[in-house]
Amino acid sequence: MSFPNVELISTETIKPSSPTPNHLRNFKLSLIDQITPPVFIPLTFFYQHDQLNHDNNQVKISHSLKHSLSNILTMFYPLAGKLNQEKSSIDCNDAGAKYIEAQVNARLSEIIKDPKMEQLKLFIPVQPLDQTQKSILSVKISFFTCGGIAIGICLSHKVADGTSLVVSKVTQNTGITKEKIKTKRFVFDKEKLENIKQVVVSEELKSPTRVETVSAFILHNVFKKTKFAAVHAVNLRQRSIPPLPDHVFGNSWSYAIALLSEQDDKSISGCAKKLRAAIRIIDSEFIKEVKNGAYMSRYSETTDLYSSGEIEFCIFSSWCRFPVYEVNFGWGKPVWACPTTLPFKNLVVLMSTPCGEGIEAWVNLVEEDMKLFDDKHHLMFL
Repeated sequence: MSFPNVELISTETIKPSSPTPNHLRNFKLSLIDQITPPVFIPLTFFYQHDQLNHDNNQVKISHSLKHSLSNILTMFYPLAGKLNQEKSSIDCNDAGAKYIEAQVNARLSEIIKDPKMEQLKLFIPVQPLDQTQKSILSVKISFFTCGGIAIGICLSHKVADGTSLVVSKVTQNTGITKEKIKTKRFVFDKEKLENIKQVVVSEELKSPTRVETVSAFILHNVFKKTKFAAVHAVNLRQRSIPPLPDHVFGNSWSYAIALLSEQDDKSISGCAKKLRAAIRIIDSEFIKEVKNGAYMSRYSETTDLYSSGEIEFCIFSSWCRFPVYEVNFGWGKPVWACPTTLPFKNLVVLMSTPCGEGIEAWVNLVEEDMKLFDDKHHLMFL
């Protein structure tokens, strides 16, 4: 299909339905919030026309969405505020969220049948690295000619987790490069996962998870250096004692680093074993170190190697356990959801497929490495 034309209909600011009380006007950022880079986490939900109610009337659909957003901003009041970097806080001043409407001269089915990254970026309200944006939360609703819609959401990583892009002694520019980054989606369905798992399974690792399997496959087939490291974001909520509720607001993650040196086994199975060992270190004792900042010393050797250019990082963020396909705006489950692009070198975002049995890997690599990985992926699954 030709590149779709997206026409801007309107841009406005949605305010909370009720004002934030004075005693809640200052929201302090945690340590993890403070070291998180100021990027926007993008996520887009697609709904077919037969899922929608309101007789497919754009005015009614938009009114319903804006009404819901206004109520949400009252419950999660920091999302309507302004980030104050100097004070490491959010001014909960009810400034509101950015809301955009657009018309797309294409059918939704044409977009999701064969997704193109340059097209998917049209459906998010702001670009992930846009530092001129003042709103913590931005929403864009795009209406397709077929009656389907896309709802794109961008949320500041400063106030909520989702992807982990920072490590100790590495600045918020980690992964940003002048080299041309290419983002591509690789789908690992149930059959592909089983094929890779047969290679991963060993006496030490009898039941590899989907995330371990795909992560190890990518590591094995991308990196050429004799030393490299995998950085995996780990949700701390269920690893705390007592566990924190899943709906706890804010950043509640840390990172596991698996360093593969010259003598380490870099087969797919070897990479998977290293990943599991690194992730298992994240326990209740580790979380105590996170709270006082002492955990950074654990990774000083690895981050020193990265800073000196001796090793490369591959940063993984798994959204596979996130209830993405349970998000309900009143129209049931989305037909598809995607993170679009985060333009960082060697960043991989993992999401469950709509059926829940497979994984979509959104891989960001320099063009040369992408071609190498694409070829190896293709050869393995001929």
